Amino acid sequence: LGSAGAAKCYDCHGTHNILPPSDPASTLGRDNVVATCGNCHEGSHRQFTGYLTHATHHDRGKFPWLFWSFWGMTALLIGTLTFSLMHTLAWL
Repeated sequence: LGSAGAAKCYDCHGTHNILPPSDPASTLGRDNVVATCGNCHEGSHRQFTGYLTHATHHDRGKFPWLFWSFWGMTALLIGTLTFSLMHTLAWL
């Protein structure tokens, strides 16, 4: 998220050889992804590569657990702040 040490797109996806992960020659292909992650993460393994790097809470269909967690926590926050505001106003 802006850190100088954070990975850039080309660190995982390559530069001039960007291919879909379904292509065996892709840096993110099934047989290459562990080695690609290993460039920055020493000792990476198949389970490590299962991390959802591009998961988003906006995609309800693809990531329902993330979508509902985000909106549940948002509702909890808004509810708590609303209750606190009403409680404070009642004391005035």
